[in-house]
Amino acid sequence: MNSTCDADHLDLVQTTPLGNRIRRAMEGLDQYVPAEGTAAAKGWSMGEGSLKGSNAIRMAFWAEFDESTELNRMAKAIIPEPKEEFTISRTTQLLTIQSGELNFVNEDLVEMKDCIVLIPHAVSGSAKVTVKEPQGSHGKQRTTTIMFKVDSIYMISGRCSISVPDDTKLVCVMLCMWRKPV
Repeated sequence: MNSTCDADHLDLVQTTPLGNRIRRAMEGLDQYVPAEGTAAAKGWSMGEGSLKGSNAIRMAFWAEFDESTELNRMAKAIIPEPKEEFTISRTTQLLTIQSGELNFVNEDLVEMKDCIVLIPHAVSGSAKVTVKEPQGSHGKQRTTTIMFKVDSIYMISGRCSISVPDDTKLVCVMLCMWRKPV
């Protein structure tokens, strides 16, 4: 696995190709989730409850995280707190984003110092996503643009928001990641 992202924004967002375990688990999702996801009237929507087949995806992610120095390096760049172990959410949810801006903290999806893990199931339109840090987090409001692709993992700081153009629709599996005391 090799991650890619603008070097000045590595504490905001990072991406890497899917590993084989996660790819196999994601293939099982097709029977439960249509490529168009769920209706997103306010620009985004989240499936209610836990996603069918999600435990396999969660377990595959955790197994790859345990073995991958690349995934660990990415998570440490986004959640740098020392002497604490990483943990992930017990539920895996389907997140559909089709227009506008989604602020992870304001929508109570994750705490500011934590991390959102997005694994795209389907992508349509330009797939050009802007990741924006709020003013004052690190002195100035930084932004970067990334292209969302299926077969990739995106780790995004919880303090950020993402914006998608009106012609884009992302259907992603979402996990939350944070550090807990050892």
